[in-house]
Amino acid sequence: MPGLRRAFLLAAGKGTRLRPLTDTVPKCLVPIGDTTLLDIWLDRLAEAGIHEVLINTHHLAAMVDRRLELRRAEGPMVVTSFERELLGSAGTVLANRDFVRDEESFAVIYSDNLTDVDLAALERCHRGNAEVLTLGVYPTDMLSWLVRETGTLTLEEAHFRLSTLPAHAAQFKDRGTLREGLAADIVVYDLDNLKALPIEIAYDLPAGEWRRVQKAQGYRWIMVNGGVTFEDGKCTGATPGKLLRGGRLV
Repeated sequence: MPGLRRAFLLAAGKGTRLRPLTDTVPKCLVPIGDTTLLDIWLDRLAEAGIHEVLINTHHLAAMVDRRLELRRAEGPMVVTSFERELLGSAGTVLANRDFVRDEESFAVIYSDNLTDVDLAALERCHRGNAEVLTLGVYPTDMLSWLVRETGTLTLEEAHFRLSTLPAHAAQFKDRGTLREGLAADIVVYDLDNLKALPIEIAYDLPAGEWRRVQKAQGYRWIMVNGGVTFEDGKCTGATPGKLLRGGRLV
């Protein structure tokens, strides 16, 4: 990738959602066919031109170290950062900022995510269109591809990853699941007709600055705190949401 030589590959987490597999195997070494997620990502990063990767470790770190030693000659060059206490994604980058101090741009990748994204295309998108940060996200693709088309995930598993898990991670105790007494944050959609639309350019930032937007079809209603904020892809103008930090109103 032009201008992109280094990457963080985040692999320290305990992988609690994959238990009991991760009781004895770190999540990045869970087998995928005849290989592992760790090997898949390192091979893909090498193919994309990444020269050096920093991998953070914590849970069963010695097993990750042994795996890296076995593939040392295969590239890319790997350095590890052991965390006695988990630092979180941003914390790992901050603690190891010297690793990318002289880099114009770098990648941060979750080692337990499996995707066929074109890394070179993502880098070109960032280099040509972003001021600070380019994110790769996939809520619509997860539902249309991994649930509807391939059956890799059940609908319940996808909903857990897209709603319950993020709410738990953000310490939102009153939302994330459909249950009596919780906030009515609800998305109503037509799974058979769900798909991502072509990317557009929107000039809606301060001072006329632009951003890339990818809308989707198939979403009937999006509700926040029981109020409809989007209907058939169009904003209703309602703003029932509140700013939360650490699960509390700001």
